[in-house]
Amino acid sequence: MHARISFSHHASKPSHTQTKADYRFSNATSLNSGWRDFTKHEDLDAEKHLKDDCLTILCDVTVTGLDTEDHVEAAAPEPTVVEPPFGMRGQLAEFIWNKKEVDVQIDVGGETLPAHRRILEAASPVFKAHLTLASATTGGGGGCNTALLRVDDMDAEVFKALLQFIYLDSPPRPLEKTMAERLLVAADRYELEKLKLICEAALLRHVDRSSVAAALALAERHHCSVLMTACVQFLSSPGNLEAFMASGGFAQLKTGCPSALLELLVKKMMREEQL
Repeated sequence: MHARISFSHHASKPSHTQTKADYRFSNATSLNSGWRDFTKHEDLDAEKHLKDDCLTILCDVTVTGLDTEDHVEAAAPEPTVVEPPFGMRGQLAEFIWNKKEVDVQIDVGGETLPAHRRILEAASPVFKAHLTLASATTGGGGGCNTALLRVDDMDAEVFKALLQFIYLDSPPRPLEKTMAERLLVAADRYELEKLKLICEAALLRHVDRSSVAAALALAERHHCSVLMTACVQFLSSPGNLEAFMASGGFAQLKTGCPSALLELLVKKMMREEQL
């Protein structure tokens, strides 16, 4: 670069000028280096150069080029990577998760789980309604305008399984009985009918004399026609029904599943008439 330094006299005109035509400036140097021979103290003229005991120095700098050795590009910020709260399998699943920045934080069971608003809204009308009313904040692992969603009466493990199904169209495998029951409740809550059917199918193989009453009550509460039909068919067998009634099953059905009790009584009456 070119640099020129001058004293200014009272008329604000430069005097005693010194110019450096090829001055190299870098992070390790300052503009005052290399100017030690500019003037001497005894050369200053108080009447000419000083005004109110002040000295004015004019500095004119012209940049002629940049030295690439001194020019450092600012590093681009690393993208924020938010890990999914469920197990990912394969590149396609990773692409589905990473194709859009996380913009929902879900507070459930003492944990905060990340998610994507558009995917939740597309999967469930209940999520869409809740997210419309959800509060928003800035930051939170997903940039600005992150929706904050609170889910009560559900633990984080079940909600993670719910998210896995929403993103990957598949629940955890194998789907054990306890998880199938809890996930069925969650699926009914968020109107995920396909997931409900998967959970019902997983519970069918666990229907026996000890579990049929609880299965019927679960089917009654959450409108599970497949599970309800399987339980009624199981109890329609004379041996199973008699053993069930002898173990106090009548009171259980009366309290937890009156519609199933009515259907069983009708079938029992029809069978007795046929005999």
